[in-house]
Amino acid sequence: MKKIIRIVLTIALLLMLMFAVMFFNDILKFAHGEIEDSKIAFQHHKTLFIKMSFSGRVVRKEVCTKCEFEGYSTIIKVDKFGNLPPLIFREYPRHYRINLDSSFQFSIPQNIYEALNQSDSISKDSNSFSIRINTKEYDFISHDSLKWTSDKR
Repeated sequence: MKKIIRIVLTIALLLMLMFAVMFFNDILKFAHGEIEDSKIAFQHHKTLFIKMSFSGRVVRKEVCTKCEFEGYSTIIKVDKFGNLPPLIFREYPRHYRINLDSSFQFSIPQNIYEALNQSDSISKDSNSFSIRINTKEYDFISHDSLKWTSDKR
C-alpha cells in the first residue's frame, strides 16, 4: 500500500512539475512576443517620423530627467507639415508628440540641443535623417533601426 501511495505521489509531483515548466515556457514565449511587438512598433513610428517633413520656429527646449521625453527635447511652433502621419500615430511617447495647436515636441540628441536657441528656424525634409537649424544641417535620426536619435557631433 505504501508503495502505491509513493508511486501515485511521484506521478502527481512529476505532472505538477511538467505543468509548471509548460506554464513558464508560455510566459517566456509571451514576453518574447511582447519584445518583438515593441520593436515593430518602434520601427513603424520611426519610419513615419522619417517620412514626415516640417518647418517652424523653436518655442522652447527642455532637459528631461524625470519626464516622458528621454534626455533632450524641443518644442516648435510648426509653420508647415508634410506627410503627416494618421491621427492615431501622432504621438509616440518618449520620442514625439504632435499637438492640435500646431506645436510639435520631439526628442533630440545633445549636440542639437546645444545648438538650438529660442526662435531658431528648424526644418526637416521628407525621407531625411537630418535636421536643419537656420542654415546648418545636423545628423538627427539614427540609421540603426532600434535607436531613435543619432549621437554624432
